[in-house]
Amino acid sequence: MTKPQAPAEKPFVPDWKSIVIGVVAGMILLALLMAAGGRLVKVNLFGAEVAFPATEAVASPKEGASERSIESFPLTIYDYDGVGDSAVQQGWAKLSIAYSDQRARYIFDYDLPSDGTFGYSGVDFRLGQTQDLTQYKFIKLVLEYFDDVTQCELFIKDISTRGDYVLLGQSAPAGGSLKTSGAERTYEVPLSAFSNTDFTAIHEVGLSVDTDITQGKHTIVVRQIVFLR
Repeated sequence: MTKPQAPAEKPFVPDWKSIVIGVVAGMILLALLMAAGGRLVKVNLFGAEVAFPATEAVASPKEGASERSIESFPLTIYDYDGVGDSAVQQGWAKLSIAYSDQRARYIFDYDLPSDGTFGYSGVDFRLGQTQDLTQYKFIKLVLEYFDDVTQCELFIKDISTRGDYVLLGQSAPAGGSLKTSGAERTYEVPLSAFSNTDFTAIHEVGLSVDTDITQGKHTIVVRQIVFLR
């Protein structure tokens, strides 16, 4: 079945207990960072600005830098799924964010039907402004898969929503590489694999799953997304 070209943003239903805990934790973290002279970088999440502790991964890129992380761009980050698609109505997703060593970890939980019904879900890093990424040659993703059947597809789309999908499974993508350490998998994918994408106007980077490649309940942790020269 055709993949969604422009997945609709899911409405965000707040969990008030989690919000209170998060606000208190955030205030403590902010106080510690400010006391230490720390700086915050803001990312637009579910329509609200979320402060990310600034590290080398999210700091403004230096001229000629060999890599650039996804967090260095203005972003809206959200999950999407087939439940809200009137033509599909199958597939569930949930996105959470955790911190480790002042770095964000994106925890993508999904559940796809196992009865032969088509369903899909995914997580989308949508750039606030289109970006010219023609100077980069590869994209590196550090993901955690917790079983041997989990896999997903990486997509990169331009402003016209044109793009390609590359499978991130148990083997290296064509022209790229895969390194495995426990549950962690590090993929390097050549941007030349996205032949239908206009890299002068990149608008979206994301991970997609559907029942053509996986079924059931799984979790993927996105530890890093970086463009390499």
